[in-house]
Amino acid sequence: MRPTYAEINLSNLKSNLLQIRNIAKGKKILAVVKADAYGHGMSECVAALNSLGNQKPDYYGVSSIDEAMILRQICKIETPILDFSMLNFSTVNHYVEYKVIPTVSVDDDIRILQSLGGKEIKVHANIDTGMGR
Repeated sequence: MRPTYAEINLSNLKSNLLQIRNIAKGKKILAVVKADAYGHGMSECVAALNSLGNQKPDYYGVSSIDEAMILRQICKIETPILDFSMLNFSTVNHYVEYKVIPTVSVDDDIRILQSLGGKEIKVHANIDTGMGR
């Protein structure tokens, strides 16, 4: 059996985003690049999307503060980053330092954010409205 192989055509990726922008008519777009862009190379995909200038995504979505730090430190992006992972006390200061938007899902997340001592931070509220998502 031969191994699975997938390749991302970065020109097509950019074209797809532009088509979505055209259909979405001014709506905000979040490009999910978590898990190394699903194994396709987060840095490469983000660089391609960022090359679109004012047409680039409005947000990037990641699954850990470490991925967000890579986007800030290595990819040098200024675009807002939304982290879908659970908060914990050991990394909560990184959200302020790297200007990353944490997802708040449970009461414990509020307690963790309170440990920031009043520092201002944007959050994404994950509210289950009955769909379990």
